[in-house]
Amino acid sequence: MKILHLDTDDIDNPLSGGGSLRNYEVYRRLSSRHDITVLTASYPGSRPEVVRDKVRYIRLGRGGERFGLSYHLSYLSCLPWAIKKIPHDLLVEDFMPPCGGVGSFLWTKKPVIASIQWLFAKAWSEKYRLPFHVLERLALRKYNKFLVTSPYFKEEIRKVNSSARVEVVPLGIDEKFLSAPVEEGEYVLFMGRLDIEQKGLDILIRSYDESRNNHPYKLVIVGDGFDRNRLKKMVVARGLGSRVEFVGKITSFEDKCRWYSKARIVCMPSRFETFGLVALEAFAFGKPVLSFDIPALNELVTSQRGEVVSAFDEKNYAEKMSSMLIDSESLIEKGRACRAFASHSTWDEAAVRQESFFEECRKRGQNDI
Repeated sequence: MKILHLDTDDIDNPLSGGGSLRNYEVYRRLSSRHDITVLTASYPGSRPEVVRDKVRYIRLGRGGERFGLSYHLSYLSCLPWAIKKIPHDLLVEDFMPPCGGVGSFLWTKKPVIASIQWLFAKAWSEKYRLPFHVLERLALRKYNKFLVTSPYFKEEIRKVNSSARVEVVPLGIDEKFLSAPVEEGEYVLFMGRLDIEQKGLDILIRSYDESRNNHPYKLVIVGDGFDRNRLKKMVVARGLGSRVEFVGKITSFEDKCRWYSKARIVCMPSRFETFGLVALEAFAFGKPVLSFDIPALNELVTSQRGEVVSAFDEKNYAEKMSSMLIDSESLIEKGRACRAFASHSTWDEAAVRQESFFEECRKRGQNDI
């Protein structure tokens, strides 16, 4: 089967997130049986085309020296031509912020699957005072096949499009993570894109500052993003320079093992999330997660595998951070539950389930559900 996937994110992009990692991990497991092409956006320093583990990545749009909205706009302008030019039996379109689908079904007669890893256009609407949520709901009505990462997204889609075919395939982890030793840990860890608004990094800094006199553990921030410099200024302004370490973006198995293994807890103070791949990866290393009560994370983080704080109670978040860090016995117990949960969520399993759904959609055709 020839699979054409649309994703503005790119596994090689310095600002990439969990979505591009998910696509790469699944597709490299399917590439021996299928011809897979991913259309993605150009970024500073990118090559027009690369092949990774038999998966072909074609970067559309213009290149340049700086990241910006123009890259996505340039990518979108090239999509109709590229979709019509590249032979495919099935088209998979990742919904992209801020408003979802781009109407790829207009340019192909083959079956189209909308891949959903986020539904937070309402948050974007509130931030920018634009009707992104209206466009998102319209997009959800126009597609009839969906691939989602959690039951929560399935329920949300069914509220808008009750007749849609929606398949849930959770994200996974590399089985090698499960063989890494579980250590007691020596710092608080944040892993992810440095997006202050979405990831709640302003809350993290304030909560850590509030808790720091109750424990000796530093905060390690692993990741990169547009808000890196702004976040560093927040840290300096609170006099936390000696207690907070910025590592930058990592991608290798060895680096992930290093930073996850030596963490004591992992903090995810997100205001809104997709699936929460970082939580699942943390569980694989036996690390409890401290998060807020938001839909996308509630299916992962529980009192058995961490702590869930009422959204967005900073005082309670700081208190839970302190209590988790000093209670070694509880951390060990939660760590066992974390690893047991992660052992049932691997990329191999996700690839098998996704391939089965793709085959079903190809046989049914464009309009059939």
